[in-house]
Amino acid sequence: MKAGLTIPFALDMHGRLVAASDLPRHAAGPFLCAACQSPVILKQGEVRTWYFSHWPGSDCACGFETALHLLAKQILLEHWHLRVPAVVCVDDSSLEENITVCDEHTIRWDAAGEPEKWMDGIRPDFVADYGDQLLIIEVVVTHEPDTNKLARLDRLAMPALEINLSDVARDITIDALTHRIVDTVDGKRWLFYPGWAEAQALLDARFLEEEARLKEEEVELAAELAQERAQARRERAAALARQAAARQKIEQANERFREAPDADKRMYLAWKLGLAERDWPPAFGSPVRGASSVKAHARIWQADVFRKFIQGQRVLRTMPELTVDRVAEWLAQRYAVLPSASTSLRVAVWDFLSLLETHGYLRRKVRQEFEILNDVLLAEGQLEPTHARSPAVSATRGLFWTCNIVRETEIRHAAKQTGVQLPDRAIRRLKRIQKPASARLSEAEYAHGVSVALSLPLEQTVELLVAAGVFVRV
Repeated sequence: MKAGLTIPFALDMHGRLVAASDLPRHAAGPFLCAACQSPVILKQGEVRTWYFSHWPGSDCACGFETALHLLAKQILLEHWHLRVPAVVCVDDSSLEENITVCDEHTIRWDAAGEPEKWMDGIRPDFVADYGDQLLIIEVVVTHEPDTNKLARLDRLAMPALEINLSDVARDITIDALTHRIVDTVDGKRWLFYPGWAEAQALLDARFLEEEARLKEEEVELAAELAQERAQARRERAAALARQAAARQKIEQANERFREAPDADKRMYLAWKLGLAERDWPPAFGSPVRGASSVKAHARIWQADVFRKFIQGQRVLRTMPELTVDRVAEWLAQRYAVLPSASTSLRVAVWDFLSLLETHGYLRRKVRQEFEILNDVLLAEGQLEPTHARSPAVSATRGLFWTCNIVRETEIRHAAKQTGVQLPDRAIRRLKRIQKPASARLSEAEYAHGVSVALSLPLEQTVELLVAAGVFVRV
């Protein structure tokens, strides 16, 4: 220790460590440094804490550390007991069920312990015999036990405790150090304790088991996610296929409609509108700008627009918006309008919707969008088929839908029986629409529609439908 540095403890003439602060004033020496065994001077001033100091010229550098190390062993020799910490193996799994090998407790021994006792090639700082086993104590001030010493302690399989005093202040008293070593667990840790390895192995196995389970769950989750993604891809593919099929169906229907004779188109529209062509309003067929962009008679495409976008729309929970662009886009697909005519087509649609506005069917919301005011197309003085005073209601009173699927032969036989002249295309249409119509129309509405489409008197139409087995009279 360099001259001028102080140490609180020194060896007295009996080889026992004493504190400078505990000695009487002018205590007789000699006092020796615990590290270098050279004489030291007792300093007992009036202001500073009493201490020992080397004579000038000494190069001892570890007087305090060595004295502290020796003093710890001296305390253990004199007190025969000390407080030891608990041994707890921490569970890192999700169970968090730590294993306590031993609780914090006080160990007592009945015979004096032995410092620096050789055991299996090592010399622990202190060994105490308490009952049926030995307690090994290592005091650390500057250097902790190396790996070789730790391995030998494991082989001895005896409780081995480390007391770390590296944080002790230079002005500590013997009483304070004694309290720390004997009565507290500060700075103490077990280097070995019987049962700790087994408990830790159990926790390690538990952790590995949980890790494997989590890995398995991870794999299962990944498989489930892969299945969900595959299912989502299949559903998207199916949805795209349905959309493609729906588009193809619409395209095929539009193509059939375009290729049909005008007479068939008018018959179809009369059926859908529930009004014979002769009773259509004069707005259908009106000349509009850009009409040449649609390769069809104006009366046909204008009636078709009314059927698609206006007829029956007000009863829907959410009315689709009615805009010039939406109608023009549909017309372009329906009538195969060339892209080069798109501007003329929008002009034609604009003029027609504006014309319907003047007839009270529509009201303009903004420049390109209209609101539907009247979605029913009726001839002047005509009542709706569902009206209580409608002739269709009277004519079908007592008639009900049957559950039969009517065949073409039955329709031909009924037509012959009732004296009605029906072309083949009308027979096929009646057969095709009979079942879906029964699901959404009343008997009066259906009879009215057939009467309009075939241009037959209502009474004769009803007799035809009864004879064909569409209706049954009760």
